[in-house]
Amino acid sequence: MKLFLISAALVVLGLAAVADAIGCSDPSPFQGRWVIGVDKKECVALVKEKCGNLRDYTTGRWVRGQHVKSNCGSIPKFTAIATFLKPGNKYLGHAAIFESCASDGIWVYDQWNAKPVERRKIRYGNTGKPNYNGDNFYTIEL
Repeated sequence: MKLFLISAALVVLGLAAVADAIGCSDPSPFQGRWVIGVDKKECVALVKEKCGNLRDYTTGRWVRGQHVKSNCGSIPKFTAIATFLKPGNKYLGHAAIFESCASDGIWVYDQWNAKPVERRKIRYGNTGKPNYNGDNFYTIEL
């Protein structure tokens, strides 16, 4: 009975963690174009415009959620992710829409002011550019 209760509690906690993930619409139709919002052509414009109600929040309100690399199997496709490189685990760096994981990085859809929306792999271990290091991405929560 104890084992059952512990197992049930872990399942509920796991579901709660996934429920906090902010889902996004499929970004693939926007490949080759910018998604422009209040943040112009920046990476956060794509995420804010295509993911849940993020456009209603500044990045200062974003909260670091699950570590993408460590929880890859439980993060749904098309989830809002970002790097939280400021002290106190605050957003700084890059934001993208998660697609999937590979052994050497994460597949995302992203954009920035010099590059429109594209699907690309952000590799693990890029210590020279922490905002483009797959090890540094977390789900975005509010």
